[in-house]
Amino acid sequence: MRDRHPIRLHQRCWAMLSTVLLGGWSASSAAASTVQASTTSELSNGLMRSDVDIVEMQAHLDGRGRIEIAIDGDKTLRAGNKRLPLLVLRGSGSLTIEGGLYTETALDEATSLPDPGARVRSFVRLQDDVDLRLVDTSLDVPQPQTTGTLPLAVVEIQEEQISVSMHGIQNSPELPLTFALAITTNSDPISSTFELNRSTLYVGDGAILHGLRWDSPRQAVANSLVALYDSWFEMVDPDATSTAVGMPADGDPTAPYGMPFVESTDHLVVVNTRFSGLRTNASTLLRGRRIQIDQGMVDTLYDIDPSIPSPASVAIAGNIFVQSSMMCDIDGSDALFASVPDDDPSSTTEDPLSVYVLNSVFWQLNHSLFHLDLAEGDWDTTPWGRDSGLFAANITLHLRDLTTANASTPVATATEAHPRLVLQNAYLQGHWNPGDPS
Repeated sequence: MRDRHPIRLHQRCWAMLSTVLLGGWSASSAAASTVQASTTSELSNGLMRSDVDIVEMQAHLDGRGRIEIAIDGDKTLRAGNKRLPLLVLRGSGSLTIEGGLYTETALDEATSLPDPGARVRSFVRLQDDVDLRLVDTSLDVPQPQTTGTLPLAVVEIQEEQISVSMHGIQNSPELPLTFALAITTNSDPISSTFELNRSTLYVGDGAILHGLRWDSPRQAVANSLVALYDSWFEMVDPDATSTAVGMPADGDPTAPYGMPFVESTDHLVVVNTRFSGLRTNASTLLRGRRIQIDQGMVDTLYDIDPSIPSPASVAIAGNIFVQSSMMCDIDGSDALFASVPDDDPSSTTEDPLSVYVLNSVFWQLNHSLFHLDLAEGDWDTTPWGRDSGLFAANITLHLRDLTTANASTPVATATEAHPRLVLQNAYLQGHWNPGDPS
C-alpha cells in the first residue's frame, strides 16, 4: 500500500529535491577549478589559463612591477588580506578581485615606474574588453604628490564600454582618499560604466570617485553611467579651509580641465547615499548630462574659493531629478542645482533643460535652489526652450539668514530672463522671492 503520510512524503520529496539541487551544485562547484598563487608568474598564469576560474593569493605580491594579463572569460582573484600588485588587464571577459589591499608600496610603484604616454597613474589599467569588480578591497594609501605629476587612480578605464563595479570599498580616517577611485581616459571621449555600492570612505584633498581625462574637450557621450548606491562619504578635518574634494582646473597644468568629485558624460545616479562635511574648490559636487538623486543626503557643503563662483554646489546637468532627499548647511555658489546645455561642440540639437525636485527638505541655504542657463532669446523661439523649466513640489526651503529684511533671495535664477518656475505645496522659511534673472 502506498505511503501517504504527509511527513514521510515531505521527507522523500526533500531528499529527491536535495539530490537534484545539491548534486547539481556539487557538480558545478567541482567544475570550477581553483589554483593558488604565491608568485606573480603563478598569478598571471592562473588567470590566463582557460581551465582555471579562481586564483587564491597566498602571499603579498606588491612591489613586483606591473603585471600584464590577458583575460579570457570570467575569473576571480581571492586576495584575502594580501597586498595587491599593479595590473594591466587585456583581453575579453571579467575579473573579480575579492579582498586585497593597496598600500604605500602600490603608490610608490604607480608614480615612479616608467609609463610613456600615460594620462594618469593607476593601480589597475583596463584595456580591450575587460570588466572589473572589486569587492571588500581596502585602501591604505597615503596622499600622493600632486605638483607637476599626473593624477592617481585606483582604476584607469581606457576603452569604450568597459564596466567597473566596486562593492564594500573601505579606508581609514588616518589615510583618507586623496586621489581617484576611477578615471576614464582616452584621446577621444568614450563611454564607460562605474558603480560604487555599500562603501564607506573617508575623503580628503583631491578625492574623486569618477573622473574624465581626455585629450579633447569635455563633451557628452551617450550610454555612460556612473552610479552610487548605499554609500557614505565623509571628509576628514571638516574645519580646514584649504583642502577640497575634486581637482580644480588650475590644479594640474597638464590637465585640459578639472574634475569634480563625481562626473559622468551621460547618466549619473545617486541612491541612498550621504555626503558629509565636504568642501569643493570652484566646482560642483556632481556633474553629468542627466542626474538622478533619490534618498540623497548632503550635510555641510562649502566652496573654499567663492571668488570663482560655480553655477551649482550640488549638481550641474542638462536634466536633474531629485526626490526624497535632505540637504543642509550649503554655501559657496549661485544655486544647489544648475541646468545647463550640453557642452558638446559637435551637437546640432538641444534638449529641454529641467530640474525636478520632489518630497525633499533644504535647510540652512545661502543661495537659490535652482539655476537655469538659458538665453532669453531661446525661451520662445526654440522648441527646447519652450519646454524648459523648473518644478518643485512638497518641499521645504529654509534660508540661513532669517534676519536680513531687505535682501530677498530668489528660489530660482536664469541667465537672462525670469526662470519658468512651478512651485507646488512648498514651505518657504525666510525672505524668498520666486525668481530673478542672474
